[in-house]
Amino acid sequence: MRKSLIFASLLFAPVTVVAQDETASIELDNAGFEETEPGSRPSGWGGNMLPSDEGAAGYKAMVDAVNPAAGSASLRIESQGVIDAGKFGTITRALNVETLRGRKIRLTGKARVGLPVPRHAGFWLRVDRPGGRSGFFDNMGNRPITSGEWQSYSIEGDVAVDASQIVFGFLVHGEGKAWVDDFLVEDIGPIDVPNFEGVGTPVGPTRYASIEGDVAATPISDRGVVNLQALARTYGLVRWFHPTDQAADVDWGRLLIGAIPKVEAAKDAAELAVALREAFGPVAPTMQIAMGDNPSTMTQREGAAQHVRWEYRGFPSDLSRTYSSERSASPATEAPEIFAETLPGGLVIHVPLSVPVGEVGKTLPLGEVGPPESGKPEGWVPAGFDRTTRIAGLLSAWAMFDHFYPYWDVVETDWDAMLVPMLQDAASASDDIAYRDVLLRLVEGLDDGHGGVNYRDEGEAILPLDWEWIENQLVITAAPTGALDSPGYAPGMVVKAIDGVPVEDAIAAKKTLISGSEQWKTFVALSQLRYSHEAGERILRIENAEGERSEITLPLNIESYDAWIREPRPDVASELEPGIVYVDIDRLTDTHFSDGKSRLEAAKGLVFDLRGYPRGRYTYLSHMTDEPIRSAEMNIAFQTLPDAQFDGWREGGWRIAPALPRYTDNVVFITDGGAISFSESILGTVKANGLGTIIGTPTAGANGNVTTFRIPGGYQLRWTGMQVKNRDGTQHHILGIQPDIRVERTLAGVREGRDELLDAAIAEVKRQMAQD
Repeated sequence: MRKSLIFASLLFAPVTVVAQDETASIELDNAGFEETEPGSRPSGWGGNMLPSDEGAAGYKAMVDAVNPAAGSASLRIESQGVIDAGKFGTITRALNVETLRGRKIRLTGKARVGLPVPRHAGFWLRVDRPGGRSGFFDNMGNRPITSGEWQSYSIEGDVAVDASQIVFGFLVHGEGKAWVDDFLVEDIGPIDVPNFEGVGTPVGPTRYASIEGDVAATPISDRGVVNLQALARTYGLVRWFHPTDQAADVDWGRLLIGAIPKVEAAKDAAELAVALREAFGPVAPTMQIAMGDNPSTMTQREGAAQHVRWEYRGFPSDLSRTYSSERSASPATEAPEIFAETLPGGLVIHVPLSVPVGEVGKTLPLGEVGPPESGKPEGWVPAGFDRTTRIAGLLSAWAMFDHFYPYWDVVETDWDAMLVPMLQDAASASDDIAYRDVLLRLVEGLDDGHGGVNYRDEGEAILPLDWEWIENQLVITAAPTGALDSPGYAPGMVVKAIDGVPVEDAIAAKKTLISGSEQWKTFVALSQLRYSHEAGERILRIENAEGERSEITLPLNIESYDAWIREPRPDVASELEPGIVYVDIDRLTDTHFSDGKSRLEAAKGLVFDLRGYPRGRYTYLSHMTDEPIRSAEMNIAFQTLPDAQFDGWREGGWRIAPALPRYTDNVVFITDGGAISFSESILGTVKANGLGTIIGTPTAGANGNVTTFRIPGGYQLRWTGMQVKNRDGTQHHILGIQPDIRVERTLAGVREGRDELLDAAIAEVKRQMAQD
């Protein structure tokens, strides 16, 4: 029984912290109720208890001298009269949040219940965060107090670094009574702060406001930019390719955040070299940084007989087991040359890509490295409100993509040139959401339809319509039943402006934060313009077929995905005309497929609709071939060198065996720019093996398993981790699956209520059937 909103209007009696050792008790007046006369309400406590002389139904709290757990008194809480099912009684206290932010606290107390036994009785502890958000809550909902004997109970919770309030107490739900005694609250030490970067780092807002330790937004000086460029390269080389034990174990986000102020402040090459050595020397003791501009070729064969180096099979993440990394041993004679290059700022860096291993299996030279200093207060956690966090995350993301993105051979972005403006944008971002948009603009440079930033859900509320970009106009294609009567919009009307912004400008603004092909950017931009992070409304300026314009206000309602308004299509698996069966793969589940087997087997012509994302398996492809077939190439890079220099590729992909019964050869697939990833795997298999005719427009051009990387502040980057090519080896990325017959929707067709792609598919199937 979790009721996180029920204490909002209760009275709180504040208390203060008297010590802050690793375990320190917090002073509570009247914690054992001895400071109040028996038969009276407890002093120093708030809550929703009735006055002692009140006769209404509810709860009363009275100090009781009979059978306390300790001392001379306890507190009895009992119901009075007929209690409504959802009603409860509670006593409450508040703590001084200022001294407890970033700390872990423990609430302890003794309690017992009497007859009748309440529906629920328990201690509770709640930490609130800005904006009404919950930081921690526990009311013993899964472990209610049921014993009639005195027992001790406890709750432990973290106080967020941006906590706005801490409240605690005891509650009784339903009819019954309970006694409580000997409250104790302790500060038991700092909260456990996870790594600032990488696997295990939380995803989502770490806090909702700026706190002590945050650095305000300011531009980066010209010299500072050069220094941070050198830091980005050094970080990427050592982080991902220098295989010491120290480098493998360090919290890289913390290291970066601690290094940035010193590196940025360096006035010349000499100071920059010192700052970089100070930051990376403990984890890369054999790395060399010196002033100059002429890196030399160096080898490292001395030392132990065995060396280790990093080996990557794609970029590893906690999202997919498809990708992995390990430090692999090899003879010292096979050790690669030491990597050397000129850094911005007048420096030369030499980084060993392999290191010797000693007899105890430890990399040499031996050394223990403690957690790097972040330069921030104890308990501080990175967030997008802090300038240092934003720069660290931007540097980390840029360097990671620089070394591992598998499509630099077809993407034309000048990645080096992107770093400087992105650094300035990160340094000057006003808050966590503005910084998220900076990261989205960085990812946009990948031209990857899978690319994005996971941070906060932006799609909870949706407009009651659907629309498409048709003939260079935003056309409403679906509306709720009765929409034409009120509020006055219908399919075929053209949207001219959204909240006063011309649709062309609104779409262009969205596209700056969307990665991928042009067809995918358009699809996503139109989807994003339909939804919002919270409920509200949008004003649309629309034009009907007669050219008459009007303004309508539509609500943004929170709806489940299945409740979204969509253009109607035929049933999932249905016969459109005698012998012609339609299958909507977007809605086709394995159950649908099983139930419709006989219909598919008997069909003379099949139309598969892939304008969406498949829900079920691709079993139907097995029934379209007489011999084993392969999907598109799905290649995972094997990598030991920096800068996306891939040693080789491991080919994956689907291998599909034929299955009986055999379906007809008269098959058409419908698709468009919203078909991505799994949809393209299916269509790529169809295209490569001649399983059917594809009608529509090019697909998104983003296929392959996604991988992720978490950077400081709760931001998770995602992108395509493998290189997918068409079965003949030609480019798929960005270009997508090209239709055999290109068909585009028209404004006239929408106004006439026609699905022109489906019409074209039926016509093509009929043509094929006629040839048979």
